[in-house]
Amino acid sequence: MSDPRVVVIAKVVVKPEKLATFEPAWAEFMAGVKTEPNCIYFNVAVSQDRLTYWMYEEYKNQTGLDEHESSDHYRKWNVTAGGASFFAEAPDVTKTWKPYF
Repeated sequence: MSDPRVVVIAKVVVKPEKLATFEPAWAEFMAGVKTEPNCIYFNVAVSQDRLTYWMYEEYKNQTGLDEHESSDHYRKWNVTAGGASFFAEAPDVTKTWKPYF
């Protein structure tokens, strides 16, 4: 049987002038993700200047990812991030990874 887990890898680059409003909105979004029952792992690495963020998300299966993407906190984050124009470049998101272990 193949491993049903789904991994999302993402990178975002924040505009320096948006950092002060990005970080509280991002913290609120992450708090919501951590409550999702099908999210196995969610972690973020950040550059020293706090402008580049790399995310690693792991879900039990595709249904878990679908639930994540239809959650209230996900929809709110997308509206907030889009309206605030946080990013210096388009986010780089890949949803086709599988865990190695």
